[in-house]
Amino acid sequence: MSSTLRDVARTANVSTATASLVLNGKARRISQETIQRVLAAAEALNYVPNRSAQSLVSGRRKIVALVMPELENSFFSSLSNSIIPALQAAGYNVLMGISANNAEEEKRLLEQMLGEGVAALLLCTSSAKGSQIQEDICNLIRSARIPTVQIDRKFELENSPCIYVDSFEGARRLCKHLIDEGYRRIAAITGPPQQFSVTERLRGYRYSLEEAGINYDEDLIYVGDYRVNSGYEAIPSLLPFRPDCIFAFNDMIALGALKALGDLGKQVPQDIALAGYDDNYYSPMLHVPISSVRQPIEAVASASVERLLALIQKGKSPGLIEDLVLKPELRIRQSSLS
Repeated sequence: MSSTLRDVARTANVSTATASLVLNGKARRISQETIQRVLAAAEALNYVPNRSAQSLVSGRRKIVALVMPELENSFFSSLSNSIIPALQAAGYNVLMGISANNAEEEKRLLEQMLGEGVAALLLCTSSAKGSQIQEDICNLIRSARIPTVQIDRKFELENSPCIYVDSFEGARRLCKHLIDEGYRRIAAITGPPQQFSVTERLRGYRYSLEEAGINYDEDLIYVGDYRVNSGYEAIPSLLPFRPDCIFAFNDMIALGALKALGDLGKQVPQDIALAGYDDNYYSPMLHVPISSVRQPIEAVASASVERLLALIQKGKSPGLIEDLVLKPELRIRQSSLS
């Protein structure tokens, strides 16, 4: 069996991306010791570069890597379904990977994809802000030196803009609506606390409470994982603290919460109100239509692709590496009306 690029990288004790850069003559920032180690490993393994991979590096084929955390959530599946045809229309093929909301899997995917010589990267990260794994991922991207656009979940990477919707503003507007409806004990079921969208939605929630003179109560916060089950499991934990409204940090959580409330004999909104986030396609069609915050998915997808193509064509000019923040829209329905 012939040796692969990953075999060379493993033997030389370097990442796949680093091995690819060395073997394709793009090792300007790599030490001579590392270069010699990679070349020696390639010779010892009789490594023969794949012609397809060579064509990627030479630019004869145009491929963009797209990494998403999941597709179960319709926000990410809809986003992907908008991004892929836009890239294809621009003449690019798409190499897609799903990290399953796992930072280690994201790192593995990136090592493999960047090692294949992709032209550019669109990334919705699963890594925690400030973590070592996030720094490792950043270093992988830096070593590849390709145009990179972040989507939805922002992290610190120089020359890499993030296209996202203002989660602080969306949560603030939704919570203001809930407070205006007369609710005062608003429980929140969050997503993973390390994610950018979660910290921003929690900040908007707290801002609205403070603005209305309502004390923040830790007992009314349940840390979920953006999945249906966490919404279902949160309700029995929250009800003893007498919330009059539930703010689910996405509509999948809201769906689980609605089911749990029904199973416990609670009517929405008569006994307890409920609101979600993302405005998934099913939210208006449930037996109790769910109030939510709509994220302009088409606009996020279009802006992400346009920015990536501009970075590929024009390089890292100041205007192209700035973040783009889009505005959310409130969708008021039966579930949150008093």
